[in-house]
Amino acid sequence: MTPRLHEELQRLHPDVLITWGPDGGTGHPDHRVVSSLVTQLVRAGAPGVPERLFYATLPVEGMRAMNPQRGEPPLLVPQARYVSVHVPFTPADFAATRRGMACARTQFSDEVVDHVGAAMAGAWNGAVPLAPAFTNASADDLFR
Repeated sequence: MTPRLHEELQRLHPDVLITWGPDGGTGHPDHRVVSSLVTQLVRAGAPGVPERLFYATLPVEGMRAMNPQRGEPPLLVPQARYVSVHVPFTPADFAATRRGMACARTQFSDEVVDHVGAAMAGAWNGAVPLAPAFTNASADDLFR
């Protein structure tokens, strides 16, 4: 799987990589594997893989909205001090994210997409929080 992911990254030539943190965002094992593989490629200096790696995180409010019966997400939300990059997003960006979530019909009902979207929009307040994988430097632009 690592060579296949490496091939795709070489083909795409991204400037920055954003993946789930080691927690997989929601604890999902597939998300954890992808995070691990991407981190491995960056740390190894794989040719064609950018050095800039950021971990995405969902706000507690978004996780609660996804699964209200589960309650407080156990050990999935990184401490605020590690989430030092906040990238502004537009309403169109957020709408695209919601459309992407809506494509996962086997995972999310329309009701869940609405609840999670509202919770995330409020918690994020116009900027996606990211944790740099290898630094604590603050930034407001991933490409500088």
